[in-house]
Amino acid sequence: MLRQNTSVNILGALIISGGALFGIWLGAVYAAGRLEAQLDEQRRWFDQRHLADAQRLDQMLEAESERLERQLQHDRTMRDRDELRRVLDGVGEKIMGAIQAALDFQAPIPALGNSEELREETAAQTRTRNELRNAARQTRYELTFEIQRLRLRFGGEHEVVEAFGQVHSTLGTFIDACDVEKDKWNKDQREIVEDAWAEIREANSRFFESCRRYTGVD
Repeated sequence: MLRQNTSVNILGALIISGGALFGIWLGAVYAAGRLEAQLDEQRRWFDQRHLADAQRLDQMLEAESERLERQLQHDRTMRDRDELRRVLDGVGEKIMGAIQAALDFQAPIPALGNSEELREETAAQTRTRNELRNAARQTRYELTFEIQRLRLRFGGEHEVVEAFGQVHSTLGTFIDACDVEKDKWNKDQREIVEDAWAEIREANSRFFESCRRYTGVD
C-alpha cells in the first residue's frame, strides 16, 4: 500500500513538473513570438522610414539637378547673347564706317555734295576725290565679309541677314550715284543721290531694329 502511494506521489509530481515545464515552454514560445512580432514591426517601421528618407532625398536631388540645369541653360543663354551682341556691335560699327566713307566721298563733289554750284576742280581736288571714292568702295567691299559671319549665326534668310544685305546694296547705289562724270554734276543727279541716301538711312534703321531682340535691348 505504501509502495502504491509512493508511485502515485511520484507520478503526480512528474505530472506537475511536466505541466510546469510545458507552461514555461509555452511562455517562452509566446514571448519569442511577441519578440519576433515586435522586431518585424520595428523592421517595417525602419524600412518605411528609410524608403521615405530615400524618396525625400531623391526629390531633393532631382530638384537640385533641375535648378542647376536651369542655371546652366541661363548661363549659356547669357554667354551666347553676349557673344552675339559683340558680333552685331562690330557689324554695326563697320556699317557706320562704310556710311561715313560714302559721305566723305560725296561731300567735295560740286552740286552733289556740299557745293550747289558747278566749278572746276584742281588736280589736288581731283586726286582727293579719287582717293575718297576708292576708300568708300573698299570700305563697302569689306562689309561683304560680315555677311558670311551673319549667315553663320542666323542662316541665309534671316531678317538680320536680309536687313544687312539691304544696307550693303543701298550703299553701293549711293556710291554709284556719286561716282559719275562731271556732265552729271547737276541738281537732277543730286536728287538721285538724296534718294539713295534716304534708302541708306531706312535700311540702316531696319538693320538695327532687327538686331535689338537678339541683344537684350528693349
